[in-house]
Amino acid sequence: MPVLAPAAPPERPPLSPAGPVPAVFRRRLEAEWSPSMPTPLRRGRFLVFAHAVLAHADPYGVLEPRAGLDVLTSLARCACVRLDTAELLLRATVAAGLVRRTADHLTLASPYSPDWSAAVDLVTAHGDGCTPLSAPRTAGYDAAPATPQDRPRTGRTAIPSPLEGPTHAH
Repeated sequence: MPVLAPAAPPERPPLSPAGPVPAVFRRRLEAEWSPSMPTPLRRGRFLVFAHAVLAHADPYGVLEPRAGLDVLTSLARCACVRLDTAELLLRATVAAGLVRRTADHLTLASPYSPDWSAAVDLVTAHGDGCTPLSAPRTAGYDAAPATPQDRPRTGRTAIPSPLEGPTHAH
């Protein structure tokens, strides 16, 4: 008996938001804005947050929350940041001109030249969770590294003889 091919390929959900506004935003984000971003924005959570903003846009560019949450909580979950960090990053995207805030919703914007200096000022002024991944974090750590005498020594470890008795209580 011959095997017949299916009439149509199986339906797959779209991998990215479809529509003219998100398409222009994505093209600009990947081709123009990412290379021109200052290092604190590119290496920190700002770029990840910009992609999260894009993922929440409907075909007209309006940001819609997922799973019945508010927009800020949904963006925080998508970008894997705390709520206060998400609020700071949202203010930075608005300051850069990537998102427009109106009284009732947030929409994507596609400026020709975003104001990166305003976004950098907001992100670096906060300094908690938005610093670049390569930046050293000294808060909560000792200023001086451990001295060689404090470090465990490499080499052979003395193993007790079985004749000496048990090394632990039963």
